[in-house]
Amino acid sequence: LKLQFLYFIGCRHMALNRVSLTLYAFMLSSFFVMLKNTRRYSAPDGASLLDYNSIVAAAACKTNSDLFPGTLEEKSWEPAGCTLAEYTADMTAECLEAVPYLAIGDTIGEQVVAHMAGDLRRAGLGGDDVPMRLVWTPSTRVPHFESDRSGRNQREFMTKVAEFATLSLGEWDLGVHWCGTDEFYDGLKALVLKYKALLKPGARLAMYNMDYINPDKCRESSVWCRTCNTIGKVAVYREIVQMVAVCTGTGMIDTYPITRAGRNHSTDGLHYTSEVVKPKADVLLNVMCGTDGAGSNKLGLWYPNIECNEAEAKARWRRDPVANAHSKGCPDNTNEFGCPNDNGAAARRYLDHKAVEARQMAEEAGRNTNVETSAPQREAGTELPLCKKHEDLFPGKLHDFQWVPEKCRLKFYTKQEIAQCLERKPFAAIGDSLGEQLVFALRSGGANVSAKAVWSPSMQWNTLTMSHKTKINLMDYVTKEVEYAILSFGMWDIGVHWCGVEDFYHKLKAKILKYRSMLKPSAEMVLHNLHYINTEKSNMKWVKACNPIGKMRVYREMIQMAAACTGTKMIDTLPLTLEGQEYTHDGVHYDEPVLRPKANILMNMMCGADGEGGDRLEPWVPPMECNEEAAMARWLAVPDANKFSEGCPDFQNEYGCPNDGGAALQRNKDYRANLTRTALEKVDTARRANHTGDSGKEMCRDAGDLYPGEVVDGQWEPRKCSLYFSRVTDYYKCLVAKPLVVIGDSVAEQLYNMFLRKVRAAGAAPTSPMPLKFIPEPTAHFQSEDDSFLSEAKAATLSLGVWDAGVRWCGTDNFYTSMKRKIAFYKERLPEGAPFYLQNIHYVNMERCNGPYCSKCYTRERLAVYREMIEMLAVCTGSHVIDIYNLTLSATTNTQDGVHYGSKVQENKANILLNMMCGRGASNIDHLVPVKPSVSCDDEEASLARWRNDAKANDIEGCPRETKAHKCPEGSLGAQ
Repeated sequence: LKLQFLYFIGCRHMALNRVSLTLYAFMLSSFFVMLKNTRRYSAPDGASLLDYNSIVAAAACKTNSDLFPGTLEEKSWEPAGCTLAEYTADMTAECLEAVPYLAIGDTIGEQVVAHMAGDLRRAGLGGDDVPMRLVWTPSTRVPHFESDRSGRNQREFMTKVAEFATLSLGEWDLGVHWCGTDEFYDGLKALVLKYKALLKPGARLAMYNMDYINPDKCRESSVWCRTCNTIGKVAVYREIVQMVAVCTGTGMIDTYPITRAGRNHSTDGLHYTSEVVKPKADVLLNVMCGTDGAGSNKLGLWYPNIECNEAEAKARWRRDPVANAHSKGCPDNTNEFGCPNDNGAAARRYLDHKAVEARQMAEEAGRNTNVETSAPQREAGTELPLCKKHEDLFPGKLHDFQWVPEKCRLKFYTKQEIAQCLERKPFAAIGDSLGEQLVFALRSGGANVSAKAVWSPSMQWNTLTMSHKTKINLMDYVTKEVEYAILSFGMWDIGVHWCGVEDFYHKLKAKILKYRSMLKPSAEMVLHNLHYINTEKSNMKWVKACNPIGKMRVYREMIQMAAACTGTKMIDTLPLTLEGQEYTHDGVHYDEPVLRPKANILMNMMCGADGEGGDRLEPWVPPMECNEEAAMARWLAVPDANKFSEGCPDFQNEYGCPNDGGAALQRNKDYRANLTRTALEKVDTARRANHTGDSGKEMCRDAGDLYPGEVVDGQWEPRKCSLYFSRVTDYYKCLVAKPLVVIGDSVAEQLYNMFLRKVRAAGAAPTSPMPLKFIPEPTAHFQSEDDSFLSEAKAATLSLGVWDAGVRWCGTDNFYTSMKRKIAFYKERLPEGAPFYLQNIHYVNMERCNGPYCSKCYTRERLAVYREMIEMLAVCTGSHVIDIYNLTLSATTNTQDGVHYGSKVQENKANILLNMMCGRGASNIDHLVPVKPSVSCDDEEASLARWRNDAKANDIEGCPRETKAHKCPEGSLGAQ
């Protein structure tokens, strides 16, 4: 703004017409607004600090409309007139923990979910506890509304957990599921009202408008992308979405300008790279949780400035010839659901498309006279024979989600036909995520099809019938219901679970025989061979480093030999994955253009060309004799196959390998210890580059030197000294040496969750025992009986007082005596010499209170008395005090309810405790010495009398009491 201001002053030759004067006035006024907003304030100790929060608040974008115009800069959207907060992984985690999120719709919304899921993993959160879900409803024609893409029902999360939801629809409805503007408007409106009714009271629903579609970026094989999405049709459908929002009273999020600016970052014309998805996620998170992740300065939704005039708008859209025609060349290749009131026209288009395409491809294959192919010569107009054997499938080519063999023709299964086949033949995929992907592909047609995945990804895995994420035992399903099973192994055994060729072969053979014995006699079983791994398309270290071609060839041959020696037939899709090697997002797992043809081959094996078992495709029988001894000698002679690939992380092999002297377990331990060291050092270096407090300061030795200070780049920076900021590996190292028990209320639980997140981020397996435990105790006069972890713990911290000073108040006398008994209880059960840390009550921001328990229960005077009691307790019980009052006082806006603070405060609090427990870098040197309170235990009786007679400390008039569950002890002030 200053540069623009000087430019207008200095450009003497510019004519001062009306436009230039207007621009001049705008720039000048904006300049002085900026100066006004950049103000200073006086910190509690009188020091002058720049008020970052006030600047962000003053300049933050207020509504979705304020975001535009703007520019896209390195995964960041920079609005021209305001500021959009960029979210870090920790902020995303903090936001979603406070505001659980549900995404409903198509892959456009799914991309944002995938980005935020990555942030959660980086913040140490994962698994089924992640407070975010996706409901797969890609068009108004898809007849299921509560399940994710794998068929898991999310109704409970939707109706009881989600606080914020978004609906993203339109891309399919204007193309492959097109049924006309009237049908789209009515269907979308019905969906919005349906989901609003399903969400719990108070939860918000926002609608995404359609993004920019870049036809220049459509893949060559994506006919529907190039032909279905004309600019005129997109404009009409965007208007329809807006009208639905207005007529249902629903706010909107519109990121069209962001995708328009980032159109060159599109991967296929519709979906975008992280350059665009990251800013889209930032917009959503600013709407949900504001500029700080804790609810401050939330971005308002967009409410279109149009009236709800449905009849007039529908008539206008109906007259639009582009919007109400099935785009020429646009394939109805997925709309097997058809359209209402069109007399079956959409369903006929779907069937005609499949029949014509199959005939054209078969004729093209028959005309191919290239000597390199073995396609049979035939007369024009004759039809290729049905594929009878697995080996007849290749060579061939991929075309529009289908595999088209050159020698024969395959039946192409619709979703209804897949469901009908699986109803007759329940299916199980046993093994790794390659089999699991097949189940997802088969279940995409409906949540209730009989297809389940059994998770047993390697030879070292010791479970045989458990599902992956839900941990459900599928023994009854496998042994009593399954009629067709596929075994998929090898991907982990080559790399992260490598234990040598001999171990893999013998255990693979044993697993094949084990599963055959478990299946009922009528069930069929095939073995899946390893497919092509495209290391160039992967950004994962284990994919790049673990899979040399020489090792892949040996493991493929071992799988074939195991099939030959156990009489097991096979399915081998190596040529299919070679042909579609561009359609992979991580080098190992393939997307729908490859996955759907793969599933279609499996369907032809299971249910044949007629869908009822006739003309079935025969699985592959490897053309080799069972000569294990000669084969093993050959495999053992291949260097690549008989060593742990250099740089390949053993990050999951906690089971170890037999007969290796513990080498695999040591690799696993070493890997976990160093999991994020390099990345963290880079982040640490970058953070410390801006961490001015490190320059020329001694390391903090005494906790009393931590204050005064300020938060710089997320870290507490004392003015007198430099506080070491611990890495996640430091947390893991410290807690392994000194297991910690955290006791107390929800403030204590926040600290526990931060420690848990750090330990998991360091690579600790979720299934392994944690050197950490939380014992919930909300009040001083409540005593937990759980002492199971105490004998193992080497340190303990206790946080109480917030409830005792308010809704569970029983008087100062009761609090002090109850706390003293509690401390004695835990110290007696801890190992001798284990340090015990009392957390003092931090700053309670009463202006941020969101309920009467906070605003009416607390006074500064009462809290000051309780803080004094905790100091006396520390002295009289030989405990240490952790006091972050000044830290929370400097972060008063980083709390949603006045009591609980955000992840940045928790991270700094955990860092202070870690420095006390284990020293700098968990090295047991340079320990931070806790402050010894300036009170004497000799004054205990006099202090008790003074506190008991303190009227302000014992006056709780107007505070809503919650003492039914925990009555105050007889004789206490609370009982009286």
